[in-house]
Amino acid sequence: MGRENGLSAAERERRVASPAGQRLVAAARESVRRRGVAGTTFDRIAPEADVSRGSIAWYFGTKDRLLAEVMRADSDRRLARMREKLPPARSSEELIAAFGELLDDFLDGAGGPQVVLGEMASVALRNEEIRAAQVELRRRWRSELAAMLERKVEEGVIALPGSPEAAAALLTALAEGIAIETACDPDWNPREAIAQAAIAARSVIGKAAAPA
Repeated sequence: MGRENGLSAAERERRVASPAGQRLVAAARESVRRRGVAGTTFDRIAPEADVSRGSIAWYFGTKDRLLAEVMRADSDRRLARMREKLPPARSSEELIAAFGELLDDFLDGAGGPQVVLGEMASVALRNEEIRAAQVELRRRWRSELAAMLERKVEEGVIALPGSPEAAAALLTALAEGIAIETACDPDWNPREAIAQAAIAARSVIGKAAAPA
């Protein structure tokens, strides 16, 4: 198992998973949502997580590592919801409805997930460590969604015009595009765009071919 600065990966994971580590992740996420990445500092999040400022470095090492864990926690939550919502679908319409529920979850009233996503995407353009974490998490999401779509094809629930990987990327782009628009313009009503996205999704997740 790899080590970094004399610390094993297992020990890093143990520190992140500790109660104080999880409070710091939650406090950093809320700070990014309210203040942006630039305004998220150890001085601000330490009291919000009920830890000393100096202890943050013990748990995470750097701000970049803490931000990477914020991204991972959000990604884990989205994956858990996807694993819950998509497998029960028994028709293309049920699958599209499940995607709609996932998007509704993402567009929460507090403006949290999409704002954090936008902030992290912006930082990733200039920060190699954040970019590497983002690439890993996005590949994980697309890979798992593609595998779910492939299973739906095998079950006879849907038919795809192309590869499951391409379908997963396109469906993700549709949802995240709407999410970013709502983050940039909180007064914008996305309902019509979501309805149009469902139409677009039907062209990707076609009805399964009728048995011969």
